[in-house]
Amino acid sequence: MNRLYKSMTIMCLFLSISVHADTMSDAFNILNQEYEKCDATKKVISSVSNNWFNSLSIEDKKSVLPIVDYMAMRRCTKDADAEYSLVLVDYAAETGDFKPLEAWVGLIGINKSMHESIMRLGMSNLLELSKSEEFLKPIMLMETAEQLDLLP
Repeated sequence: MNRLYKSMTIMCLFLSISVHADTMSDAFNILNQEYEKCDATKKVISSVSNNWFNSLSIEDKKSVLPIVDYMAMRRCTKDADAEYSLVLVDYAAETGDFKPLEAWVGLIGINKSMHESIMRLGMSNLLELSKSEEFLKPIMLMETAEQLDLLP
């Protein structure tokens, strides 16, 4: 009886991991499709009508562009991001394996440079700019920086 119980437990564990793998794979595929759709909407901005942005130094403008692009991408992929995050949380809760969740959080989080820029420039200004017509969708960073004469 004890041997049967162990065999059944092992089978259930493998089945659970297999189900999670399928769920994680499906969620990951949906996430990738969503990112591809959002990448396809990226645009080049040749002028900005926001007074706050226009009053910034060239260096500050260079700091702002990746932040508002990040915010636009988060908006664009929010449903797929949320679903994938939930799948990873469920997986971590059931298996005790937090590595995929930690990797995902590290990937979608902001880096130290962006954090410092947000603190220096003010979140309210960045939020307002990110919701302006020019920055509602993700941008092509280098091309936009070039169009705005931010590159040497």
